[in-house]
Amino acid sequence: MGKASMKAVSKFFASVPPFFSDLASSIAGDIDCSLRTLSEYSHDNGIYSVRPQAVIYPKTSTDIKQVIIFAREYGMPISVAGGKSGEQGGALTEGIILDMSRHFNQIRRANMINNTITVDAGVSIATLVTKLRGWNMEIPILSSNDEQGTIAGLLATKSTTPSSFHHGTIREWLEGVTVVLDNGEEHHITDGITPSGRLLAIYQELFPLLTREEPMLRAAKPQNKDDASGYNIWGTSIGPRQLLDQLTGSDGTLAIITSLTLRVRTYKKSSLTYAFIVPQEHIHKTLSTLESSGVDSLFIYDEHFAMYAKKSYPNIVYQNTNTVTTPLYTILATTCGMTSTEVDKKMYDHIKKLKHELGLEESNIVHLQEPAQKLFTAPGFASHILHEYVQGRELALPLIHGLLTSKDNYATLIKEVERYLFSINKLYVICGHAGSSHLSVTILADPKSETYETDIFRYINDIYKLAKKHKATTGGLGGDGYANTPYLPLFYNEATIDIFKKVKNIWDPLSIFNPSKKTELSSAFLKAHIRRV
Repeated sequence: MGKASMKAVSKFFASVPPFFSDLASSIAGDIDCSLRTLSEYSHDNGIYSVRPQAVIYPKTSTDIKQVIIFAREYGMPISVAGGKSGEQGGALTEGIILDMSRHFNQIRRANMINNTITVDAGVSIATLVTKLRGWNMEIPILSSNDEQGTIAGLLATKSTTPSSFHHGTIREWLEGVTVVLDNGEEHHITDGITPSGRLLAIYQELFPLLTREEPMLRAAKPQNKDDASGYNIWGTSIGPRQLLDQLTGSDGTLAIITSLTLRVRTYKKSSLTYAFIVPQEHIHKTLSTLESSGVDSLFIYDEHFAMYAKKSYPNIVYQNTNTVTTPLYTILATTCGMTSTEVDKKMYDHIKKLKHELGLEESNIVHLQEPAQKLFTAPGFASHILHEYVQGRELALPLIHGLLTSKDNYATLIKEVERYLFSINKLYVICGHAGSSHLSVTILADPKSETYETDIFRYINDIYKLAKKHKATTGGLGGDGYANTPYLPLFYNEATIDIFKKVKNIWDPLSIFNPSKKTELSSAFLKAHIRRV
């Protein structure tokens, strides 16, 4: 590092301590070490708090390279933040946070001949959806409801969406990425390129490792195709596609993504959503029938979700639970098409089939208006409605946000999780991306309670034991982050965890990028960093 310049290289320069002054003078972006900013970035929407030492807003890839040089010299970890909308602590770190949303937020290139679009890592999902619709294009797994998340954040977590079962995850729409590696080299990775430099060295280690361990990995492979827990070591792709698969769902632990190229398609502007209110025992049959009928999106929520939401949103679909003795669930099914006539016919066929196969009553089939649809297809909304319901007296905790199981086990897992939650006598909400057999659990807890920490970890451990019983994994939403990493040994054997560590070491031998996540982290660390406010 050269001697620090006397000029104000950043409008936040006054908040930069001497330790970071040389770095501040060497980059075009901003550094902020103010107490207010460090506090803001010390948590996401989840239950853990880890305070960084600096927040940096890089303007260029050269800025990122300078940060990496600094981090390597001082052994300081780097994490990447976008919309700060996560709930697993994936962007939290005790070192440097790179916030890509301030300057890496441009839509770079749209190729309507090849049906692709290239965007910066920090472009928000809502912005991209709006821009694409203006061009009569779309990426169907994206939703304008996601007002905080960034496109690189979705890639880093490989999160499911209500449409993933039908249209795939972001992996299926990814054409290429540009990344900065651990030595500062920038590489564009896409099918057909020949890896070079540091990227070639990574590939030459990675491919033999996964090839050699293929029999063991095949036996340990999770049943859930959308799973993003650990690293993607299950695929048989070779060449650049294997590298793309590794980066997808890697939680920013392997490289820093600066841009993405994604496939797009013609926008299907007509859609229709219906709510099918069914007893717990009909969940499996209803989902199977709807999926086989070709719906585009499936989301599920329990009767508590409807009841709590009724207070703040009185015009939504409401389940009258007084007339039934079994738990009710609402399954939202959306059908898309080019015209309203097309979607009307499709939905009519879905409804007719459900009435015939399940004897579903007309009163349990409700057309859901767009405002409600936008609110009720995001698991994060569960925390909001619980908070509204108790008016802030207790903390709504998104404890389990990414369970994935098989279609055959899904309804049974829901039943057992609900039975457990009822036994602990807490208000809760169960919801999820039903087509992908995804489950999210949010409960209320009192942060002023003396047993707060003990209770929280008991709930998590108990639910994860149920998840293991039903062959579920944890990587359905939000990545592993801090929240799920300590529990990976519950779902994967020691040999598989060892491969995760080897993959991390191949990409990032100095463990600069988001260390500990996906490889080794103790529950003691989590207990020491749980927040009470």
